[in-house]
Amino acid sequence: MPPHSHRPPLDPLTTGAVGLAVVAVSSSAPLIAYAAAPALAIAFWRNMLAVAVLGPFSLARRRAEFRALAGPARRG
Repeated sequence: MPPHSHRPPLDPLTTGAVGLAVVAVSSSAPLIAYAAAPALAIAFWRNMLAVAVLGPFSLARRRAEFRALAGPARRG
């Protein structure tokens, strides 16, 4: 790395999001080990919750990309 490289400061939102992600990942293994559910059910609900939480943000910020993905399906 060059000696004069500039790294922008982290904003509080980014720092909070990284902290929340670390806590979520760290606590997921004990919670899953404690759950009395089949592995397929656990995988389904983890993915469903992730889509429910991240989906609206993805659609709001990347609407044009989603339209581009759906575009060829409409034409065909």
